[in-house]
Amino acid sequence: MQTCRIMQVLQYQVSTTPQATIAADVAQHYVPPPPYFASVGCNGTDNSCRRRKYAWWCVGCGALAAALGGLLAAQHILLRAYTASPQHLETVPAAVPAAMLVLTGVCIMSLARRRNRYSYMIKVVGACCLVCALTCVLVTITTTVIHMNKLQTLKFCEYTKLTRTCTCYSVATDSPHSGTEEDVRCVFEGVSECGVVHGALYWCLRGVFALSVSAVLVCIFSCMLAYQLLR
Repeated sequence: MQTCRIMQVLQYQVSTTPQATIAADVAQHYVPPPPYFASVGCNGTDNSCRRRKYAWWCVGCGALAAALGGLLAAQHILLRAYTASPQHLETVPAAVPAAMLVLTGVCIMSLARRRNRYSYMIKVVGACCLVCALTCVLVTITTTVIHMNKLQTLKFCEYTKLTRTCTCYSVATDSPHSGTEEDVRCVFEGVSECGVVHGALYWCLRGVFALSVSAVLVCIFSCMLAYQLLR
């Protein structure tokens, strides 16, 4: 009876040994398939690839900031080409944020080279981005709240061909409210016709508004990039 039990145990052990060996071999040589959303390119631990990624971000942000500065400078020139009275259309001249954006963009692009990434240099670039963002916010607010609103209130215009001036009023001259605080009067010098006031000049202000909003977003992102370079 004991001999039969020993034989059964030996048979069971012999029968299970090949299965365990096959399972161990499969587990040892099994290569899992790549995940569907596998990360392609840089790993988080690859320092050289991380530096290359930040270099591309510096070039992109700097070029975008410089391009926005160039477009704001073009708007500044275009506004003065239409009228000789830009004081009615801007509180901060568009040339100021344009120059700041170009300078900031060049400084950001200089950080693409690793040997330029000194701590003080990154802090200076971050401060320039912050000041530039605040200036563009000021341009955005004054353009929409003051100047675009003022142009919308000017409903009656008279053109003087001899002096090439267009005088615009918010209230008609023969109205009883003429001359009161509700009456807004603006004289645009050097214009070809009064249609320029609500046409080209208004679209120039809309362009300044769009460019300044984009510049604010680029400057904020550049500040975040400078913070990442400091870490």
